[in-house]
Amino acid sequence: MDEFEDEDREREGELLSSVMQYLSPAEKPAADEHNNPLIYWKNSKFAPLAPLARRYLTISSSSVPVESIFSVTGKLMNGR
Repeated sequence: MDEFEDEDREREGELLSSVMQYLSPAEKPAADEHNNPLIYWKNSKFAPLAPLARRYLTISSSSVPVESIFSVTGKLMNGR
């Protein structure tokens, strides 16, 4: 079981290192990648981060989450 924990820690370290490098000001996309994020992530050296980008940097195809937030906010503001 310890060997799996070691692998997980190594993977976490790699991902953290990739995130820090990605966020560094020196990292700038090429002109064609700047205009098309799909090309950037396809060609990126940050391939391990691509699944995170797909999950957290995409636009919701539905307004349901926003409507839900407005509904809850309305209830809070009205004291219900």
